Amino acid sequence: MGNLLEIEVTNKNTYDVGIGFIDRNGTPGKVMKVASGLTDEKFQKFYLQKKQNARLEILPPAIRYFSPKGGLIVWERPPEYHTISYTPQKQSRLDSNGQSRYTFRIPTPWQIYVISYNKNYLISNLMMFFASSSLKSLADDLSWNTVNNFYADNRLCQAVYTEIPIANNLFEMLSNAYDMVWNSGFNDDLAESIRMAAARKRDNRVLDGYIDTTHHYYDRWQRLTIDEVVTSHWPLSGQKLSDIIKHHESTSVNVFNIVDFVNTAQILD
Repeated sequence: MGNLLEIEVTNKNTYDVGIGFIDRNGTPGKVMKVASGLTDEKFQKFYLQKKQNARLEILPPAIRYFSPKGGLIVWERPPEYHTISYTPQKQSRLDSNGQSRYTFRIPTPWQIYVISYNKNYLISNLMMFFASSSLKSLADDLSWNTVNNFYADNRLCQAVYTEIPIANNLFEMLSNAYDMVWNSGFNDDLAESIRMAAARKRDNRVLDGYIDTTHHYYDRWQRLTIDEVVTSHWPLSGQKLSDIIKHHESTSVNVFNIVDFVNTAQILD
């Protein structure tokens, strides 16, 4: 599913180029015009540019929603293991010699990432939710994740954004998003999403016996199987995917480089 890209060419003497979006049912939607009145020479320039960047026309795997305005995608990953590092201390209290750092390999259920970004593929907001199954619709209710570094509304800690490397396309941006969540290191600065979920837990093996985030919490977690984690009940956060998308659509402006090969300025030069 998600939005795919198409080129519409009209008029025998000149060319109008647009981006079309295909909905979840495969129905073509409205075409947004990005260039019009192109001569043969300018259209050939566009076509060659498109062909040279053909790899980027294909969206990365598991993109479940792509905003027509650009600037927001919903990315989904299936149940899997993650190797994490955890320091049972607040960042401000770490001494110059460091602190005991633990490494765990934890099984996780489905993960739903809602990522906002700007025209340079710089991530401005990242939310992650856990689920027992793949997304069924944009109206799905979303559940809290239960790892460190997240606020109560499942937004990633702002401190993590300071070390994001440059991304040149969606593939690299999603790699950055993954690293921000799983490879930036956990500590005790922030554990609000865990506490919110723990206060509402029911038949959840990860949160059973949870008192506070310590290395014992992750040690118990890594002893579970993926099946035990997936079949656990994941407390709902009160957030709907459709509401998050609606908020984005009502507050954002178009980000035209959702199509890596479309650059109107270059086409019209």
